[in-house]
Parts: sequence; structure tokens; C-alpha cells
Amino acid sequence: MDNQTGDLQNSLRNILNSQDINTVKGFFGLERSTSYLGILANETKTNQRMYDIILKGLNNHSTASSLTPSRVRTGNTSSHTNYSGHLHHYIRALRGELKGLWYHAPDLVKSFIDQDHIHPAFRPQPDENFINEKCNEQLADTNQSTMLKWIDSLFEYCTRLDQQSPNAQTSRIWRSHPNAYVTGIDWKRKLDGAITHRHAPVGNHIRDILVPFEIKNRKKYARTAAIGLAKYVAEVFKSQPTRSYVVGLTLCGTWMQLWKFDRSGAIGSELFDVKANPENLKNFFALIQRLLTCDKRFLGFDPSFIDINGQASTGTHKQQKIQIKTKTSTQEFVQELVIEKNIFRARGICGHSWQPLDRAVEGEILCDVTAGNAPHVARYSHHEDVHVDDKRIDIESHVRGGIAFKKSENIPADHEPAPPEDTTNSSDAPSYPEEPENCFINRVHRRLILKDVGTSIWEVDSPVALLEALKGCIRGHQAILLAGYLHRDISINNLMVAKQTDNPARKSFVIDLDVAVDHRTQSPEDLHTRTGTRIFMSSNLLAGKHTHSFVDDLESFFWVLIWICIHHRDDKSTNINTSDWNKQDSLALGMIKGSYLKTPQLLTMLFRPQYKNSEPLICCVEEFAQIMDNSGVRTMEAKTLYSHILNFPQGSRKADCTAQ
Repeated sequence: MDNQTGDLQNSLRNILNSQDINTVKGFFGLERSTSYLGILANETKTNQRMYDIILKGLNNHSTASSLTPSRVRTGNTSSHTNYSGHLHHYIRALRGELKGLWYHAPDLVKSFIDQDHIHPAFRPQPDENFINEKCNEQLADTNQSTMLKWIDSLFEYCTRLDQQSPNAQTSRIWRSHPNAYVTGIDWKRKLDGAITHRHAPVGNHIRDILVPFEIKNRKKYARTAAIGLAKYVAEVFKSQPTRSYVVGLTLCGTWMQLWKFDRSGAIGSELFDVKANPENLKNFFALIQRLLTCDKRFLGFDPSFIDINGQASTGTHKQQKIQIKTKTSTQEFVQELVIEKNIFRARGICGHSWQPLDRAVEGEILCDVTAGNAPHVARYSHHEDVHVDDKRIDIESHVRGGIAFKKSENIPADHEPAPPEDTTNSSDAPSYPEEPENCFINRVHRRLILKDVGTSIWEVDSPVALLEALKGCIRGHQAILLAGYLHRDISINNLMVAKQTDNPARKSFVIDLDVAVDHRTQSPEDLHTRTGTRIFMSSNLLAGKHTHSFVDDLESFFWVLIWICIHHRDDKSTNINTSDWNKQDSLALGMIKGSYLKTPQLLTMLFRPQYKNSEPLICCVEEFAQIMDNSGVRTMEAKTLYSHILNFPQGSRKADCTAQ
């Protein structure tokens, strides 16, 4: 027991130090520590359970602004960004999300080793003496520093061996900087190790990480390692948008697991001890050889994005191109488009999505809306399912092709700490529809090309311009609704302004109909699914009172306006009392937003000076809040509600504001 206690103390000291928490005062001064104290004091827990609770809480904490917008779906932990309190709500979502991680996928390691184009006979083979030496090497322990030193020696030997091969591709290198923070992400975390571009500058920037590694000291932390790796991978996807999937490894002591993350979750190999015997070590060595030298497409880079030199794009600053098939009434031809920073030099913009097979195709929806000449909506140019070698790209047959992952196991969440108390059966507990569990959803890669180019509404530089842009986008939302569709994801990233056009109907516009649905034929699932970007989600949806309607989208416009007036686009600091919004469970956040609608002055007093001093804008905010807080707002006809919002500030109300 003494040894166990010592191990716990050392482990907790390490994870607290990694968060720059070095004193008792530092720990108790943290807001998130209060939830740990309450949970740990409620009942006696084993050392391991205490460690798991604190580690999970710290791993989900961010030192940067916790108001970072992220699209969420009901039941996903992404809707609980930077979560610290209300552990029982978080765990309920986590248990659902873990079902998207499949492990013990048969032959995953073998398939990755064998998928390279180099015949095994021509691959450089390690010397048997080296394999035996590393297999029999006595390790003092399996702590991170010891294991990284051992792995470093394997990569060094692998690099020397590959350099002797005439087919060597040495564009990648292994780097381990366990004491340096990853840059380019909005939270503080150190990276155990990664395979990166050879010529990437030192700095552990997330855009340079090709294959992340997560190191733990014992096999029993395999699931914790997988979750930690998944968090890195989410950031890799953000910074490298041309990735179809990301390969990563966890090493817990000497037990290795290969992971392949995609837009439907992840599959993991069977755990195996790389030092158990020479055969296992050979497989591990062959695996890192492939990771260093394989074609980029085997690391998940989209082969339909092509660097000008012909290779699949790695998201570098090289020029890229894509090919699209277009047709006229008489012929079909391939058009090649050169792109830079994902924006066409031609008059258009290209968007990519991985949509469930049963979801309405975004391109078809936008084509329908464009045919009606809808104002303030990005205009359709072309859409297609992405194909490679004449085969449609989807998760099941392409990304995970050849792997019988459905026979694998889901990561169980029964090791997670139980809620401190069960409130689901109390008489005054609110009733919610059952949140859907995440099971495998096959997704297809789709490409959409628009005619209109713009920048985020966040880029506007004056109150007048902001109100004009916002009202234009609201008109666009109304046009989409009149065409028969409900947008369902109004956010700062989906409202655009165009400074290069003189057409009033194109100066601001709505984009991204990825989760839009036909409101005339909504399914029960569509009606009850909470969809959108959580920071901008309506109080109604968060509280689970009513199904999603156009009223909820209109309230999202209100929260976009509030966000822009408080936050500067180049300043990630948080100046608002809602800095913990993402830490709240949905019901609590819905109540918080509802209270702000009743007293919007609590928000306007936090506006940046250029907006706080604009009387017309303040009037608009107060009228907007008053309309959305009206108990009869959900019974109003759409035409009437849009008219009220688009016509404020009205004369009498404006006079009242001015008098104040």
C-alpha cells in the first residue's frame, strides 16, 4: 500500500507540474479544483480512481479562452470543451463518445506494414543482433524518460538503415520534446513524441505533426493514453484540413497500440508487448519504418489534393491543385484548379465535408437554394463526391478498407468514476429525450465549390458595418427558410462579408449548409437532435424545451452579435463573465443565456468601447434580446418575426435609448 501511495503521489505531482501547478495554493486557487474536492470527499475511493478523476479533469482543462467555438452534436464531449465541473454530465457524454473508439481491430498493424508499395524483399531489414540486443535490453523502469530513450535508439537505427537503401524517402524525422509545449493549439499540453516533417522548424507546432505518440508508464493506462492521443489528433485535423485520417501510436510501458483516427471515430490495434520477443520487436520496427518512409497518402493525406510536384498534399505552403469532373449537355471533362490556402484563385471557394450517407447532400440543398436566386446566400457552383482511382471515398470501404473493425470492441467506459449523485430519478429533475449513443456512422467525402468568396463577419470594423452585415445574413437565413430548409448552425464561421462586390445582395451571406434539413419533411431524429455551435446555441435548445426551429437560429444570430461586440478577433483573452460557458452542462448554460436575454445590459456593459459607445447598436441588442425573450416568440409567424428583427432599432425605442 505504501508503494501504491508513493506511485500515486508521484503520478499526481507529474500531471500537476505539467499544468504549471507547483504549490498547494496553486491547486486550491483553481476553480476546477473545487469539483475534485467534492467528488473525492463524497466517498472513499481507491488511489487509482482518484488519479483517474484528477487526470481526466486536468486533461480537459484549457489555459486559453474557454469560449472557443466548436460545432457539437448531442452526446459528444466536444460540447463540453474545457469541462471542469458537473462531472456526471461530462461522463454521460464521454461514455457515448468512447463508443466511437474501436480497439482490438484484427491485423491493423499488419495491414499498415504491408500496404506500402515496396515489396518486403526490397525493404531494408534490421540486423538480427540489433533486434536481439534491444529486445533483451534491461530497462530500469518504464517511465516516460526511459521509454523515450529506448524509442530514440530505434528511430536512430531505422534512419541509418533507410539511408542505405536506394529507395529511401527521408522527408520525415522522429522528435521527442516531452518538456516542450505544443504550439498552435488553444490549450497547454506537452507532446511526448511525434513523427514530423524533417525540415519543420523546431517548436512542436501542431501543423508539423504527422504521427503523434502518447506515452504512459503502464499497460493499465492504455485507455487513458488513447483518449489523450485523440485530443492531439483533433488538433491535427484542425491544422491539417487535407487529412482524411491520422495515424497515431500509444506506448504504455512496453505495450504498443496503433490507432487510425477518421471522421467516424477511430480503430485501434490489439495491444502487444514490443519487447516480449524478437518477432514483436521486428513488427514494431517495421511499423516505424513505414511511418517514416511510406507514401503520404498512407498517413491520411487526401490524394485528391495534389502538390504541384505531384505528391499528395501534406498541407504545407506548396501550391496545390485538385481535379473536378464537370459536364455540359454534350460532354464531360476534367477541370484542374490551382488552390492556395484552400481558396481558389478563380472566383470561388472550395469546401469539404464528411457527411453521413443518409444525410441530405449539402451541394444539392445549395443548388436548390441558388436556383431560387436567394439573396445573401453563397451561390452554388459545383459539388461532387470525392473519388480516387474511380472509387468514392468513404470511411468504411476506403479509409478503413480491409479491416474487419466491426468485429472489434468498443473502449468501455465502466472504468470512469461514477457520478457523485444520481439525479435522474429525482422528482424535480427535468425530463430530456434520450441522447443518442455514438455508433459507427459511415461518412462520404464530399466537395462543394461556391461562387462567392468572403471573410468571417468577425472581420468587420465598425458598428454600422456589423449591423448591416448581420441583417444581410439574417435575410439570407430567411431566404433559405423560404426555400424549405433550416440551417441549424449559425456561428461566426458561417456568416461572411465580401468587400469586393457592389451587389448589395452579396455583401454579406450565409454559408455551410452541412447540417441543414428540409423543415417540411424533418424526421423525428432531426427534430430532437441538438445541433450547432454550442457558444451560439439558443437557450431553448440547451435547455431541451422545444425542437429546433428557425427561432433558435435567429437567437444564434443574437449570440454571434454579442460575441463580436465583446471579443476582438486578434485577442483570445476573455473579458466576459461567460468565460465558463463551455464548462456548464446544457441545462445550466440554457438558464444562464435565458437570464441574459432578460437583462442584456449585463452584456452590453462588457462591450468593447467602439461598440459600447454606439447607441444604435445598443438599441438593437436590447430590442433583439427583448424579442427573443418574449414568451410568444415561438408562436409568431416567420415573416412577422423576421420583419421585427430586421426593422429595429425602431424610432420610439431608439429615442428611449438615446435619452438614456
